Order: sequence, then structure tokens, then C-alpha cells
Amino acid sequence: MSRGFASGIELVFDSASATMTPEVARWFSEFRASPQLASRLEDFAERNTEGQLSEQELEEYSALVELGDIFSTLRSRAHKFLAEQNGK
Repeated sequence: MSRGFASGIELVFDSASATMTPEVARWFSEFRASPQLASRLEDFAERNTEGQLSEQELEEYSALVELGDIFSTLRSRAHKFLAEQNGK
């Protein structure tokens, strides 16, 4: 993820965190990739290491990794939000 993209995403996360509800936070904290997606990512990762991805597959793999990073950050913020809600 480029530094400029990451900075822009942080602004979105800050906005999302300010308006997060317990229901949304629980959804993000419980979200997991489907078994089919997890299997596809594992296949892409193995073939990428071996240099065997087509250009289209590499683009898809890169997009999925970036999306995973975004969801991971949202999940982390959701966990923090829920912990703060439970601490009140």
C-alpha cells in the first residue's frame, strides 16, 4: 500500500471510528473471509512466491491483499471500540 493511499485510508478510518455503532463494530470484529476466498488467497500466495501468477491474477491478488489490510484495520478499530464500550 502506498504511503499516500495509506494516509487517505487513515482519514476514512478516523471518520468511520467517529460514527461506529456497536452493531457495526461487532460485524467488523466477527467478519472472516469465506473458505473459498481464503483458499484462493493461499493459492495466489503460493504461486506468487514461485512467480507463476498471470498479470491479471497478480492484480487480483494485490487488490485482495490491500482489501485485507483495510478490513484488518477496521477490525482492529472495531475491537478497540467494543473494548471501550464494555469498559464504560
